[in-house]
Amino acid sequence: MDPGPFTCRHTHARREEVTLPMLYRVRIDLAFLDPDQAQALYDQAAEVIGHALTIKPGEPNEPKGFISLQHCRRDEIPPGPCTETSRQETA
Repeated sequence: MDPGPFTCRHTHARREEVTLPMLYRVRIDLAFLDPDQAQALYDQAAEVIGHALTIKPGEPNEPKGFISLQHCRRDEIPPGPCTETSRQETA
């Protein structure tokens, strides 16, 4: 993927100036009543996660991209927590 000619200059905590490529970020947080719809969207994201980047790899607390599929028990009284059933992270 060609990030294009756009870059930004960033002064790192160590006072080094670093030129970073422009990144395009996608964030989605959706809830579905139909588990098949949720699984279908997760599967579509799983097909492209291999092309996504980890920002600042190797740094402490590197922010990894991820997709997560959860089962949320909001129909219980009191509402139960969400349980992650599937998760994938960027390399």
